[in-house]
Amino acid sequence: MVYIVPSMGASAVLLFAVPHSALGQLWNVIGGHLISAAIGVAFYQWLPSNGIAAGASVRLGWRLELCITPAAFIPLAVQQLWLQ
Repeated sequence: MVYIVPSMGASAVLLFAVPHSALGQLWNVIGGHLISAAIGVAFYQWLPSNGIAAGASVRLGWRLELCITPAAFIPLAVQQLWLQ
């Protein structure tokens, strides 16, 4: 659980400090974290590579037009939580 705190904290700052920017939109925050977590689980199951999972989450977020900069850490956090 400790691994998710920095990403959620950064997302909360963006959501409440600049709610009208692209990074502060609710769809970007929730969608970015959900997609990043799904990619982290999928990569943990099939490809045990942390760097590729983070890159894939950023790439898919870009393709879906999501600004998921704080959520790029979530695949790494998911994989670390599953290793424990």
